Amino acid sequence: MRKQVPAGRVSELIGLIYDCAVDPDRWEPVLDALRLELGYKIVVLAAQALPSGQNLLAIQRGMPPEWWPLTPKYAAAVIAMWGGVQRLMAYPLDEPILQSMAIGVAGRTRNAWYDDFVVPNGMIDAVAIGFARDPGVIGTVTFARHKSQGEIGESEIAALRLIAPHFRRAVAISKLLDLKSVAAATFAGALECLSSGVLLVDRQLGLTHANGTAAAMLDAGDPIRLAAGRLVCPHPAAAQALAAAVAQCSQAEHELGRRGLGVPLKHTSGEACIAHVLPLRAGDIRPGLNANAVAAIFIARVAAPPQLPGDALALMYDLTPAESRVFESIAGGEAPAAIAGRLGIATATVKTHLLRVFQKTGCNRQVDLVKLAGSLAMPY
Repeated sequence: MRKQVPAGRVSELIGLIYDCAVDPDRWEPVLDALRLELGYKIVVLAAQALPSGQNLLAIQRGMPPEWWPLTPKYAAAVIAMWGGVQRLMAYPLDEPILQSMAIGVAGRTRNAWYDDFVVPNGMIDAVAIGFARDPGVIGTVTFARHKSQGEIGESEIAALRLIAPHFRRAVAISKLLDLKSVAAATFAGALECLSSGVLLVDRQLGLTHANGTAAAMLDAGDPIRLAAGRLVCPHPAAAQALAAAVAQCSQAEHELGRRGLGVPLKHTSGEACIAHVLPLRAGDIRPGLNANAVAAIFIARVAAPPQLPGDALALMYDLTPAESRVFESIAGGEAPAAIAGRLGIATATVKTHLLRVFQKTGCNRQVDLVKLAGSLAMPY
């Protein structure tokens, strides 16, 4: 088993991932740093636009150079190594999926990719993380382990689980940026030209800077406003989620998880929008953007916000799938014992999930969770 990666180093790696949102040319060295630090032979980052299939990202590090040009013809075999298209699309986002556990030994044999590449190159297993799956894009990052590096253990999976949500945040913010503008100017200058609102805030949501789009939002008080120099969101749950995410940005980035990613907001006209929180402390590009700012909040229009309350809850409070199910069940009026029976797990397990939900949402009682779910479901 490999030595555990220190938390501080994990935060540094996460900071490098966020710099890639601003400068995609950094992906190659950052992916190299990730695979070497985490103990993998190969890493592949891929994202395709839908429905065109156009590659938005297709970057690898560690693969034998003669093999990368050949991978397109093995696309079907590679997908089969993960259980097929339907199964691949059903894997949860941000959760590392170990190939050997997903399909077993039998599923890897009699496969062209397995016979031609995996075995001859000494690869023993792989782990994949889905970071984008929506009507506009599908994306995954895959780490492959060589036999000389040993089997992929729970400690390695745990490290990837810490890093996983940050790929999603980096790609989501990258989609909002005009990267040509960023390349032609400073990051700070490029933010001024965005059609999305960008607010730089301190740990207490005190505003330190707003680009032109965000300033117009603040002047209109829609969908956000200022009170005594601090950012205020009219939706209590969204306000709480943004505050928690920004506070975490001032501490350890590796503990941020999905907090502050895809927070649903709404204009008074009913038009949907979402907020993404980008930490500013680590990395090479973002620190120094503003001396007092710990986070940038991007506010962008979308066709529809995350489905409420389930999808939004998971993103806003960094809930695991199991925690989300317990939250929704409690909000629906079920008792822990009934939830345990329906899900086929121990009541003690349900109570453990419930305790973590309390901690993440800041609620103290089940009735508070019901109110929180109700506030998410109601228009404002």
